[in-house]
Amino acid sequence: MKRNVIMTSSDSKFGDFLIDHFLKSIEKNVTLLDTDIVIFDYGLTTGQKERLKGKNVKVVKCNRDGHVVIIRFRDMLNFLKRHKYKQILSCDGGDIIFQNDIVHLFYKDEDKFRAGCEEKGFPFNELLIKFQKSIDPSRIDEIKRTIKNKKGINGGVIIAPREKFMRFCKMCNDLIIDKSKYGPDQLILNYLLYKEGFARLPRTYNYFLYAVDDVFEIKDGKFYDGTNNLVYIVHNSGTNSFMRAIKNFGYGIGFNKVKYIRYYLVRIFLKISNWIYPLSHQYE
Repeated sequence: MKRNVIMTSSDSKFGDFLIDHFLKSIEKNVTLLDTDIVIFDYGLTTGQKERLKGKNVKVVKCNRDGHVVIIRFRDMLNFLKRHKYKQILSCDGGDIIFQNDIVHLFYKDEDKFRAGCEEKGFPFNELLIKFQKSIDPSRIDEIKRTIKNKKGINGGVIIAPREKFMRFCKMCNDLIIDKSKYGPDQLILNYLLYKEGFARLPRTYNYFLYAVDDVFEIKDGKFYDGTNNLVYIVHNSGTNSFMRAIKNFGYGIGFNKVKYIRYYLVRIFLKISNWIYPLSHQYE
């Protein structure tokens, strides 16, 4: 067994992107000599699973009895109880591509959580209201106190030593009592990491497009930041396709066109939201 593991999850809706873009981008850019790739399967088609047989990946069949982004932590926990990887990288499989090697991240701050923060304010208050009934009510006040006035930690890319990541998975499984909704894991992630401490990843390792202050550029299908440096991990984040900044998102020439009107409208909305409701006034 290898030292490190990259873990993600997918269903049939995102299975083609997973194979054609997410995996392809890893294979082209990431040194995998000491790193496994594990995919948690929540309903991949027969054809998608056949295509994955030709890849150097492990596929774990899972029971889809809740929202994938929530129940994946239960299944990751069970998997890690049986496999003794030292370092874990968990990431989204349906809206992320890798453009450069990230293996060095496994060997830096090895005893800590590593994750990226939103550059702009984060709507913790709205999330708390929305997911109050999804989370163990005995912990809501503690969560609220811990994340007050903090920048949001984005869960699209999380790196951690095995025991810490397992503790996060267990906390998600135990504290999220309604596992049918998208989103409450973000509250648990921020609560745990601000409680225990973490090393903040530079934005290039989880470059979520709406949340960065500089304006990125796309050349030959590749993303570059505001200083013309190639982005390492691109995150076309958004709760649905309408909210994502890039259409035809993928890895390679011919992909990645900016939805300019939508992109700038969302950026304006975020700036107004941060002006009306700045981080320092949350919960007051």
